[in-house]
Amino acid sequence: MFEGTVAGLHRWPVKSLRGEEVRAARFDGRGMAGDRAHALVDGREKRRGKVLTVRQNPPMLTWGAEYGAEVIDPPKPPMLHAPDGWSWSWDEPGLVDALAGSFGMPLELRAADGQQDRGPTVLVTFEASLAALAVELGRPVELHRFRPNIHLATDAPPSPRRTGPPGRRSTSARCRWR
Repeated sequence: MFEGTVAGLHRWPVKSLRGEEVRAARFDGRGMAGDRAHALVDGREKRRGKVLTVRQNPPMLTWGAEYGAEVIDPPKPPMLHAPDGWSWSWDEPGLVDALAGSFGMPLELRAADGQQDRGPTVLVTFEASLAALAVELGRPVELHRFRPNIHLATDAPPSPRRTGPPGRRSTSARCRWR
């Protein structure tokens, strides 16, 4: 049996944008309440209607989104924070144009719970796995790149290498909540 602590609890209101660290959260059939409950939808002709992710558009990580760290079950739309310092409410006129201009592509907004990659999940990362990955890559690894909900500091060893390309280490475990 391994022991440890919760080193961080994170919520990502808009899929693939930076999120917020929270002190408490509610977990239910959706995963973490309010997590990835909003998304940007690609408006380009060949990808129209597909959820836009940081894999297709890395500048998405220059934007942030939050409900407010004290909010456990988000009752309202998130606030988005642009890299230039401007803040926008999710339902504010002009947000779509600001995002489209920032990412250089047409897009739409979508609000719906459960937009995680693999259904209602909770993403967990382990400090030992991130540290081992940093050693392997020869550089620090930024936690926000994995967008976990729970980050654990335990006395467990790093996750074993998973099959795949060299340099890819499993740093997370997905848990289904029933």
